[in-house]
Amino acid sequence: MQELPVSDEIKNAILKHEGPIGEAISCVLAYELQQWDKTTFGGLDSAVISEIFVSSSHQTFVSSTLMN
Repeated sequence: MQELPVSDEIKNAILKHEGPIGEAISCVLAYELQQWDKTTFGGLDSAVISEIFVSSSHQTFVSSTLMN
């Protein structure tokens, strides 16, 4: 990770789940592991988080399908 040309903010978000990006990563990981009590982000309602997760998963699927 030290050799990647990314800011300390990004490195800390990925490695330590710090800052807003790290909070988003923690939320996604908790959602994927069905740890509903840890699925929080910026005061968003759990239904909104679920909608965002499903929508982004769909967009990822569509994008990967188009790339093949």
